[in-house]
Amino acid sequence: GRSIHGSLQTIMILYLSKMWLHYANLPYMMAELVIAFLSTVGNLLVCAAVGLNRKLHTVTNYFLVSLAVADVCVGALAIPCAILTDIGIPRNNLYLCLLMLSVLIMLTQSSIFSLLAVAVERYVAIFMPLRYQSLMTPRNALLVILVTWVLAFLMEQAFITKIITAEQL
Repeated sequence: GRSIHGSLQTIMILYLSKMWLHYANLPYMMAELVIAFLSTVGNLLVCAAVGLNRKLHTVTNYFLVSLAVADVCVGALAIPCAILTDIGIPRNNLYLCLLMLSVLIMLTQSSIFSLLAVAVERYVAIFMPLRYQSLMTPRNALLVILVTWVLAFLMEQAFITKIITAEQL
């Protein structure tokens, strides 16, 4: 059978053989950079607003800050990694490719899980208003936030471990 390393090399060769295409993708990449910049700045402003104003220290805002931090990381790290991959970097370096892939997976998963946590918190607030105060304590919110980030990390680790294990076969 074909190894994962061989498949990744094939993908990299396809990228290199079509390097001219990245020039055609220049408007798309520029749009991605603008989105990454605006996402990073906007979410940093959310974090600053909540951090600097004690009145904004609420359970709901804890979840929103977690989402904002995840999205800052996506804008500052994951989107640039995706752009580098789009232009064919890394070239013939499996471990750098895996590192970039793991960054992409963890940060996008942390954003998704943080968004899910916000949705669940809002669901509890709307559909269980009498139980909200006892369920959504600051301690419980921080535990849920910790779990979302740990789950994102574990998913990334499982994926990378699977690739490395397949590579060694």
